[in-house]
Amino acid sequence: MFAGPGRVLAAEIVGRLKRIATVYGLYGAAGLLIICAAGYALDALHAWLASMSGAVQAGLLVAAMLLLLAVSAMVVAILVGRRRHAAPDLKVVTLAAMPELGHHKAWIPAVSGMIVGGAAAAIGRRLGHRKSRHEVSGDA
Repeated sequence: MFAGPGRVLAAEIVGRLKRIATVYGLYGAAGLLIICAAGYALDALHAWLASMSGAVQAGLLVAAMLLLLAVSAMVVAILVGRRRHAAPDLKVVTLAAMPELGHHKAWIPAVSGMIVGGAAAAIGRRLGHRKSRHEVSGDA
């Protein structure tokens, strides 16, 4: 009796998974091509600098630029990692959910969602004020 809807659901799931795999495969291919293009551009920059000032100086300049980029990426990663995540404003979330609450049966999941969300926010704030293991031991 349920073979028809089950097959339709399975076909829909397989179709979505194939599309997701295709999208991520294309992202991976694009990332690989970007890495190759960046390497080719660095090689061209090195050749141009070598023709102007010599191979050793060109190599040192390209290496210094790459080191500078790596250090700046690490500094940005550290700054982003230390930044606290702001808790969502529950008033805005509640008001955004109001149009969906037209039917009386819709209140049950909405109220339980608000209760669970409030509890999660309270727990998150409580856990956010604790010191990490590294801060307690003095590593940070």
